[in-house]
Amino acid sequence: MSKRFDKEVFIESVKSNLKTLYRQTLVDATKQQVFQAVSYAVKDTIIDNWMETQKVYEEEDPKMVYYMSMEFLMGRALGNNLINLTAYKEVKEALDELGLDLNVIEDQEPDPALGNGGLGRLAACFLDSLASLGYAAYGCGIRYRYGMFKQKIKDGYQVEVPDNWLKDGNPFEIRRDEYAKEVRFGGTIRVQYNEQTKKEDFIQDRQSVSYWKDAWRRLKKNVVAMVALGVIIFLFLFAFVGPLLIPYGYDEFNDGAENLFPYHYTLEDQQRVDEEIASRTQSEVVDVDSMIEQAKAEAEAKGEKFTKKDEAILRAKAKTAAKNDTASESEESTDPDTVRKELGIKKHIFGYSKKELERKAAGEKVFPHVFGTDMYGRDILVRVMYGARVSMSVGVFAALLVLIIGALYGAISGYCGGKVDAVMQRIVELIYAVPEMLVVLLIATALKPILTEYINSPGGGPLKSFANVLGPNLISMFIAFGLLYWVTMSRIIRGQVLQLKQQEYVTAARALGASGGRIIRRHLLPNCIGQIVVTTCLQIPSAIFLESFLSYLGVGVSAPLPSLGSMATDALSGMYTYTYRLIVPSVVLSVMILAFNLFGDGLRDALDLKLKK
Repeated sequence: MSKRFDKEVFIESVKSNLKTLYRQTLVDATKQQVFQAVSYAVKDTIIDNWMETQKVYEEEDPKMVYYMSMEFLMGRALGNNLINLTAYKEVKEALDELGLDLNVIEDQEPDPALGNGGLGRLAACFLDSLASLGYAAYGCGIRYRYGMFKQKIKDGYQVEVPDNWLKDGNPFEIRRDEYAKEVRFGGTIRVQYNEQTKKEDFIQDRQSVSYWKDAWRRLKKNVVAMVALGVIIFLFLFAFVGPLLIPYGYDEFNDGAENLFPYHYTLEDQQRVDEEIASRTQSEVVDVDSMIEQAKAEAEAKGEKFTKKDEAILRAKAKTAAKNDTASESEESTDPDTVRKELGIKKHIFGYSKKELERKAAGEKVFPHVFGTDMYGRDILVRVMYGARVSMSVGVFAALLVLIIGALYGAISGYCGGKVDAVMQRIVELIYAVPEMLVVLLIATALKPILTEYINSPGGGPLKSFANVLGPNLISMFIAFGLLYWVTMSRIIRGQVLQLKQQEYVTAARALGASGGRIIRRHLLPNCIGQIVVTTCLQIPSAIFLESFLSYLGVGVSAPLPSLGSMATDALSGMYTYTYRLIVPSVVLSVMILAFNLFGDGLRDALDLKLKK
């Protein structure tokens, strides 16, 4: 249905629009202002026709066609609308009377990204065809504000520049807030018919959440990962809070408490065992002197001489007879463990020396040696705590060092591409070819005397204090991490950046003039955060194992600071007798590495949207 065009009404409408919109007359108005005034005058006619058409649709209730497209490139609207209204000639004549050129006015309307998006142009043509055939149809797409680009040829290359097509506004737009719907990411949406409005409402049963909240939700469903997280939290408390609760120092020697087992026997039980052993070792005493006097008397009665040799033989026989009296008892019968078993004496948890038990019996509070002591009487529990602290500190610090170097290197390599990427990847391949352990040992050997001399040199400062705390071996280890262990991280990030840099938002940022550094910092690396977090988390157990292994070899943490690896080395000297000295640090190290690996796997599943459940 077309409303009849009235020239006089149209002219007055143009003048009124100039006055109300811009406080201008035809004489003073700019070309763009005239275009806006003419467009709003045409829009008045369009609105009337649209409302009449909509009324017919409501009465007849025809089948409605909805065309979904990312964009509709409809072209310039003013000329098209005048043609569709069959009023082009009348409007041209009216503008001529006002001294205005319709062609000049049409040129003031921007054509959004003309020539871009073939599918958007096809979508617009399809809608025009539906309208021409009289079908009831709507086009549903995205109303871009900054999402369109103009293509230009610059220095022989095709480039995209931003198209600010809404700079002066779009007079043919109508904002319909009553139809606005909030669109969220995630959540659960259901459709419900509203009897009052006679329309369907979209109801979101579950609120949408952010990427990190959604990842945390999925992580909580992973029982193994959550148990591993609990173990990690416990180990952190164990390592950093535990030593504050124990009165022993990691380098404190406890006199009389050497090689204590992680269990003890009470003073009463020890006394019972001692008495039983003493009773079993008592034997009948042979009166040797009486035997010798009797032998002398018998020799004199026979007229024989009793010599010193004869006396020695008698004494030897007496000694042998005393041994034979106890030979019936087995050798194990005097063994303390055997005696305890025969007497039914049981072990009690925690290790105490005899002196500590006496102090405890006197009413003094004595903290037990939960995991026993080593050969020097040092408490194993507190040493394991400090060893776990060293391992986790090294693991986290090394992982962060790998993260910084590897992420930046990989992002730059992937983003730059071409020759830069080729050169950077050859460097990575060379580093991969180097035996890592050999380099670590060489660095530790070469730098240890230099760092030791620096630490022991006169003077102070925060740098020297920091170096003194770490020690030369740990500093050498961190240098090795910085030189070698970032290559895996760099390759992962490079591969991800190679994919992401082809995305539209990167093209948009580049078209808007963003520098390469800004694109990497603000767009590429944030979108690699999932891979970065997972790789960093999985790097921690690798660093922990390397530190423990190097300490086991003697090139890790410097004494007296304990490490789980160095504790295992110390335990080798008595591993058959004092097995607990090897088992305790080995179990803690194994649990620590396993927990970080399991949590890293769970974190990978939670952050990977492809595995979303």
